[in-house]
Amino acid sequence: MTFANDYPLSAPVIEFVSKNIDHPHVDDQFVMTLDLHEHWTASHQVHDIIDGIMEQLQSQTAAATSKPPVSMANQNMMNVMAEAAQEANQEE
Repeated sequence: MTFANDYPLSAPVIEFVSKNIDHPHVDDQFVMTLDLHEHWTASHQVHDIIDGIMEQLQSQTAAATSKPPVSMANQNMMNVMAEAAQEANQEE
């Protein structure tokens, strides 16, 4: 997750370090655009972003039926992100 200098006024960029992810919501540059990006406000917090990543990784769209479901490695990553989101919620 990369935060711009004007964060929280602009949404962070979500880029996967692991280049072995194949998912309809991740482009060829391994960048994910969240639904949250379309409705971004400065009131969004890191746990909102993590929740959005998890939601996108779990969803499959009709246009992307050729892509496989989330792999076990991606499921493990989602579990780690869920724990991070819980910790972020507890700190608020």
